[in-house]
Amino acid sequence: MIGDSVTLAAAPALSEALPGLTVDAAVSRDVEDGIAALRERLDAGTLGGIVVVSLSTNSEMTREKIDRVVEIARTGEPRRVVLVTGQAPPELTWVEASNAAVREASGPGGPAVLADWAAASAGRPELLVSDGVHPQPEGQRLYARTIADAVDRARAEPAPGGPGPVRETRRASRRRLHRRRALPAA
Repeated sequence: MIGDSVTLAAAPALSEALPGLTVDAAVSRDVEDGIAALRERLDAGTLGGIVVVSLSTNSEMTREKIDRVVEIARTGEPRRVVLVTGQAPPELTWVEASNAAVREASGPGGPAVLADWAAASAGRPELLVSDGVHPQPEGQRLYARTIADAVDRARAEPAPGGPGPVRETRRASRRRLHRRRALPAA
């Protein structure tokens, strides 16, 4: 998973919700830096079958940048891409513009699966610290569940250009089922 400080804050909850997930997150990471990190992971051969990207907090995620993310993620093998919306106060105007682009790219026929953190946390300020961006512990767990649900949907869909749904090992399947039992519904 490629992310910014929101992802970094939620890393323990993400690890619990998605065992084996590799989190590559940094404070103040903007979209361009995230795309560079994605490219580095591709070059190192460390991208999995599903690539999760959460980069709307510090700069605008445009459709052009989403297309670059998808192109990099799908280089060499068919992979599913999960895009995460951002949550922020209205004065961070690029976040809503990013969310619109992410939702468009995740719509019917789009190249990605949506993890709608903005919708999951909307109207619930108690989930966030005073900046209105970074999640409190309960918000971190909801952020992780929102992403885990999207990853489950991505696993069920055929990878573009691939033979069928993303395959998972019996062990990964058991972990996923165990995770679902352990985490209460939001």
